[in-house]
Amino acid sequence: SKAEAELRVASGRARFETITGTATEAPPPPASVLPPTLKNAWDDGYIVRVAEKSPVVSRYAAEAHYWDASIARYERERFPPISLELIIGHGSAGEARIGGGATIGFPITRRYQGEIARAEAGKSQAQRQYDLYRTMVMTRLRAARDAIATVNRALEELDTHGIPALERAV
Repeated sequence: SKAEAELRVASGRARFETITGTATEAPPPPASVLPPTLKNAWDDGYIVRVAEKSPVVSRYAAEAHYWDASIARYERERFPPISLELIIGHGSAGEARIGGGATIGFPITRRYQGEIARAEAGKSQAQRQYDLYRTMVMTRLRAARDAIATVNRALEELDTHGIPALERAV
């Protein structure tokens, strides 16, 4: 957009000078309008790696990992622990007493179905958001890469054919 505006200004100034027959003082040269150069190859593999490091994408990846760990924990704790006990001691008359048993924690019937279902829903939601934002970031990166490549091709075309043709016409 900036380059197009500068071209319109230069074209307008040239028409003004042509009509009036007077040369105007050129404004100071603007800052470079060339697009930035790409420092890496920016192939699809690199775009995927950059998208994975994006804050919004890594946030949803971490959230999906959290819900996955929650599911694993609740499934591990689904069954109440059973403890075996061995009791050794002396009675009031000094006799040896040995006993044993098993203990089970209450509630016995609770199996964390609600917590597991909530964690699975949270993981599913985080995975959908992860896929959505990852695709959005990758699409934007590809569009920016393609825009810079298109501008560079246009500049090369102008340098090789457009400007020499303009010089020959003048």
